[in-house]
Amino acid sequence: LGLSGLSSALNLRHQLQLSQTLNFRQFEFSLGATLRSGIPFTRASGITFVNEPEDGGEVDFEPFYRIDYETLNANRLKSYFRLDASIWYKFPKKTDGKFIGEVGFSVLNLLDNDNFYNRTNTIDELEDDRVVLFSSEKRLLGITPNLSVRVRF
Repeated sequence: LGLSGLSSALNLRHQLQLSQTLNFRQFEFSLGATLRSGIPFTRASGITFVNEPEDGGEVDFEPFYRIDYETLNANRLKSYFRLDASIWYKFPKKTDGKFIGEVGFSVLNLLDNDNFYNRTNTIDELEDDRVVLFSSEKRLLGITPNLSVRVRF
């Protein structure tokens, strides 16, 4: 089929992850970074109106619009970078042993980078009978704060 040399949709050429943790008394400070190349996607090239069956045998055929594509997975989304930070406080251990707990606060994507994980194409038929091709990229979350509480009895 001549598919050799094409990228898989899950092909990540490069990925680097670094993390560092510092413990100070009852506190734990963490910083993590992820850098990776963008994943492959296939760019849409246009729209074709199909008004007869391609195999010639369908009796109940309904005409439709089809998205035409360029070479499979020949393009890549932009590179991805995320910086995360967290701080945990561990309650001092009680001598009575009633409970042990920790409270943590973290922020994912601290720099609010636009990181994309997918690209989709859709056809929309407007009220004036025009047909339009839309391409959209799916963005991962921006700055995302988290609060966690752990209590062990």
